[in-house]
Amino acid sequence: MSEPKADIFDFDSHNLHEIERLNQRGGRMLSVVDLLNAGTIGLEMTACALEAIEAGASLLTAARPGGAGKTTIMAALL
Repeated sequence: MSEPKADIFDFDSHNLHEIERLNQRGGRMLSVVDLLNAGTIGLEMTACALEAIEAGASLLTAARPGGAGKTTIMAALL
């Protein structure tokens, strides 16, 4: 039996709680548009990541130093 895919833009209250929890340092969560405008992530990389997520793929971010932006990128892609 196949499982229905959730719309990536259809959040329930559990999802919203998790998004809020990611922002532990305070302030506003950055969006993909914010990151694009700041030059933090390129348009091609953003399109590739969002297309993969929409297709049901899981993504992993990794970097050695703390504060490198792993959580920021993942939260923006939500």
